[in-house]
Amino acid sequence: MSERREYFRIQTFARVGLRVLSEEEGEQVRLRLKSRRPSAFLSSTAIDESGLSSEHRVALDLMLRIALTLDRIDRRLDQMARAGQSADDHVLSLQPIDITLSGSGFSGQFSLDVSPGELVEAQLDLWESGLPLIRALARCVKLEEAPEGHMIIAFGFEEILPEDQERIIQLTLRSQSQALRESKRGAG
Repeated sequence: MSERREYFRIQTFARVGLRVLSEEEGEQVRLRLKSRRPSAFLSSTAIDESGLSSEHRVALDLMLRIALTLDRIDRRLDQMARAGQSADDHVLSLQPIDITLSGSGFSGQFSLDVSPGELVEAQLDLWESGLPLIRALARCVKLEEAPEGHMIIAFGFEEILPEDQERIIQLTLRSQSQALRESKRGAG
């Protein structure tokens, strides 16, 4: 049986930054994204402290404190990026655009020279939805000409923090739920 998941899609407005990458640069971005996960790893790791010595408990407590500090730093970097400040070398120029968004990727009319199969570093700022800056490694999966002659480019997420993917999924579910309520009100 396939592990493929189906996701709801929504149309939304976002500020999006994209940078085409070589496979080597893609691996660097992948590693950078994975390095942002320490607290997610620690919080999802079930640890039975009953058999730990006091030294091990102190070490575990220190690891958790470091993970929380790294999370605070990441949030601050995201706030600085949203405010237009250069938080680090990897803050991309964000362009306002309408996109179609799901838990598996996004698409829109981007002015980007990319071919199917190429990797991009993506930053999605969905500030109207109250989500923090989402950073991901994505692969171009489809180029399609729109009726107006513009190119619609679709990207699938290759690497995204599980928390960010879950935030996107929750956003799409809320949007679908709200649309359903509104359609019932209009029909009733």
